[in-house]
Amino acid sequence: MKEFNLKEAKAGKPVCTRDVRSGFLVVGDTCIAEKDGMLCLTDLIRALSDAGIYRVTVGKLMQRRRFRQGLSLLIGRDISHSPNIVRDLKSMGLYMAAGRRGGMRAYCSPHVFLYVLGQYSPSAMLRAAALVTDINTENQ
Repeated sequence: MKEFNLKEAKAGKPVCTRDVRSGFLVVGDTCIAEKDGMLCLTDLIRALSDAGIYRVTVGKLMQRRRFRQGLSLLIGRDISHSPNIVRDLKSMGLYMAAGRRGGMRAYCSPHVFLYVLGQYSPSAMLRAAALVTDINTENQ
């Protein structure tokens, strides 16, 4: 695994790297799971929370007006007033949930993943964008 930038890690900023053995994206100390080309939003929220940047659940994040408006611009469809944003994202193939009860994990497209990360750590989002592009290129 690549070395973390200790100065940034101590400042509480998530540092993005790529695990050389598995190829997974790593944010802070958290390895981001991948499933069917989607990245685990649950792992990202945990990484941001561990870094002291952001404390919220995936469900609460999806209900925020600011998140919905920005996501609407990203995907080119207005979902800011949708009563069920998760259903809309699922129908577009941008979101899925896996697992049951306490082990449920939310997965989203790399675009949505980077959008969430960029809201709270733009520098980490830029690093992650390069790494995600790298990973997707190798998988094709």
